[in-house]
Amino acid sequence: IAYFVVCLPFDPTIFLVPSSSQMAHANDAPAQASATAGYSSGTQSDASLTWGQFGMLKMWSSLTMLGSRRIVSMAQVLFPQMKSTRFYYPENLCRGKGEGLGAIGLTIDDGIVRQDRSKSLLKEVLNLLKKHNATATFFVCSEYTSEDDMKSIVEANCELGNHLTKDGEFFQLGEEDFKRVFEQAEAKLSPFLQPNTKRWYRAPQGRLTKDMARVLERGGISHALGDCYADDWAIPDPEGLASVYLRQVQPGSVAIMHMPEKGFREHTLRSLELFLEGLESRRLQAHSLGEMERLCEPQNSEKNLENPSLRGSLASRT
Repeated sequence: IAYFVVCLPFDPTIFLVPSSSQMAHANDAPAQASATAGYSSGTQSDASLTWGQFGMLKMWSSLTMLGSRRIVSMAQVLFPQMKSTRFYYPENLCRGKGEGLGAIGLTIDDGIVRQDRSKSLLKEVLNLLKKHNATATFFVCSEYTSEDDMKSIVEANCELGNHLTKDGEFFQLGEEDFKRVFEQAEAKLSPFLQPNTKRWYRAPQGRLTKDMARVLERGGISHALGDCYADDWAIPDPEGLASVYLRQVQPGSVAIMHMPEKGFREHTLRSLELFLEGLESRRLQAHSLGEMERLCEPQNSEKNLENPSLRGSLASRT
């Protein structure tokens, strides 16, 4: 609705419509991704989009023209609780680990698998990151994550962030209820969090409330969103998604993507692959948020160290 009412008159791609395959499914229920586990470079997607999904993709394409960082600035004015939220890093400070490389932050939400463990694609995601010399911050839901998952992520030089217990709406929680749910998720993550590093939280659906912000501030927890996003979880069109992400991304960006599973959001694996390939062609390297803190703001590294005692309950801070 937002696209057709607000963005449509200004969209130069207005005459691009779904393919015949997409139009054939225009009245279907939201399509499942056609991908299978084990995407490989060069695999073509056969995405079938509903008109709603097509409109969502076009909306993000149009918003990209406005500039995501302009939108971020507006959000921080409208929602003062986000004044300390990390959306991106200063472009002039961000340098990759190789000569001439720029750096971006890569985050992956809703991990690791909400279905049977046999549906997990964590191994494929980590192999893809390794192939492209990339790391990421996995914002995991504690109910969807096992100790083996978290061990694998840390051993791959990636890091963990708190995305509460499950994929759902938590914005209605008051301060005490949020603190309880946050600590429940944090207790599962804590053994795998690196000492003396920033602790990360991402509000489900990006809806950070004032109650959440107060709990995070008292606990020394950093909130992160991003400036590179396109509802990848909802649009089973990897090529279209990657195109939007690569138009948004710039040195210092923080990209928000979602965890694939076999038979659920599986297309996001291919989206991630295409995004990483596009970054390489632009001499950009993907890093976890922890690495971005060190690469982009070395002068603040001492200030940003967190007390290891924060790994326990937040009760002593409240």
